[in-house]
Amino acid sequence: MERVLKGSEEYRIALMCAEKEPLDCHRTILVCHNLKSLGISIKHILYDGTIEDHHNAESRLLKLTNFEQKELFISDSERLELAYKKRACGLHIKQKIRRYLISIFEKIHFKTASL
Repeated sequence: MERVLKGSEEYRIALMCAEKEPLDCHRTILVCHNLKSLGISIKHILYDGTIEDHHNAESRLLKLTNFEQKELFISDSERLELAYKKRACGLHIKQKIRRYLISIFEKIHFKTASL
C-alpha cells in the first residue's frame, strides 16, 4: 500500500488483474476499499473497455451481496462494509476450491503421466 501511495504522488498508477469482473478481484475488494478510505479516486477498466467509477462498482457490490435494500438499524456505510466482508469471504472460498481442484488435477495428471 505504501508503495502504491508513494508512486501515486508522481505517477498515474494502474493495478492490473486477470479477472474479467472487478468484483471478482481481490484488488477491488481489499486494496480499492482501503484506497477509497484515503480519498483516492478509483476507476475500473471493464472487460469491454468502458470505465466504471468505484462508487458504481460499490453499488453493484451491494446488489450482488444482497445488501442493496436500506435497513432501519444499519447505516449505509455499515451495509457497504458488510458487503465487502461478504464478498471477501466468497472470493476466499472460491480461491480455496480452485486450489483444491488444481491439486486434484495435478495428482491425476501425475498418475497418468507416470503410467
